[in-house]
Amino acid sequence: MAIDKTQSDAILNTFRQMVADCKTKGYTGESFDKMCSIMNEMETLANEMNDLAAFSAKLTTSGYFVNFSNAYGRLLSDVATKNNSNTSAYDDNTLLQQTIKSYEDSLKHFDNHKDKEMLTKAVQEIIALGKSGINYPSFLRLMIEQGLDKAMQGSILNRKYLAEDLAFAQKTIQPAWERKARAVLDKYDEMAAQSTLHIPNNTLFSLERFKIENDHEADVRRYDHIRNLWQTIFTDLHWWIDAYTKFAPKDARYMGQNESETRKNIDRIKNINPGKIKAALNILEQNYQLTWRTIFNHETFDAEYRSNRFNYTEEYVCFIKEDVFPQCIPLKHADQILIEKAEALYNKALITNAEERITPR
Repeated sequence: MAIDKTQSDAILNTFRQMVADCKTKGYTGESFDKMCSIMNEMETLANEMNDLAAFSAKLTTSGYFVNFSNAYGRLLSDVATKNNSNTSAYDDNTLLQQTIKSYEDSLKHFDNHKDKEMLTKAVQEIIALGKSGINYPSFLRLMIEQGLDKAMQGSILNRKYLAEDLAFAQKTIQPAWERKARAVLDKYDEMAAQSTLHIPNNTLFSLERFKIENDHEADVRRYDHIRNLWQTIFTDLHWWIDAYTKFAPKDARYMGQNESETRKNIDRIKNINPGKIKAALNILEQNYQLTWRTIFNHETFDAEYRSNRFNYTEEYVCFIKEDVFPQCIPLKHADQILIEKAEALYNKALITNAEERITPR
């Protein structure tokens, strides 16, 4: 449903009239085509959007007002040059007043916008600049130099999304990503505090953000590698002990096309997994100074456990850690007591959690 025509007309009629006047006077050329293109985009937005506040904010923050005025100014300048007419001062003042009025009108429609406070502050800064006694070219230049154009293009809203990145990492319990997101947000706040507009220079902040994210890439990869290694070890231990149980031949993890193939799969797990586990533990110890015991105190295990991504029960974690691991040795086999304990845990459905944990470990 389109925005009420009365409301959209109040915003667009001035621009429509400027286009109509140019057509009446027979103006043509690249600048006029640009005006018409921008006008068509604004008309399309009016038809596609159903929220007046969002529509007004879109026109303001995406630079439609300034871009239209710039195209109009270039058109009048071209016409003045062609006709040897000295009307540039008048045209500049007209454009400045029209641009200021467009921004003043936009303020009326921010009441229901979710970013009202931030948008209002940026627009008021632009209006104040326009009313400071400068001419239109100086107005456009200072908008760029002071970063007001970037503010209106959305930089002023960036902090909210950076804070959301941090909140998501915290909510999902991902420490490495939390450290990176916090560093980026802290840099934004640091640079904002040094700016008169409380908005970092977009280019400089982008460079700083790239540097921070690049510096944290090693931490993220290290975190991923450690987590993947111990998860693989735990899974290999789980599959290894289950391969000895009575239910193994009917378990989808081992089943083949026939009984002989299933038996080969079971024997392969029994014989190969102990060596795989030993190799993975060597990598953990040599590269990260982690042993089988210290894995369970590492931040990766704590995060996976508290987030329920690692969904084994307390009983089963203890069983793997204390009972299964000591017996999973290359060229050795599980004893009968261990096998019976694995079968009992399976029969009692005590391997994984059916529901999320209510309290953390």
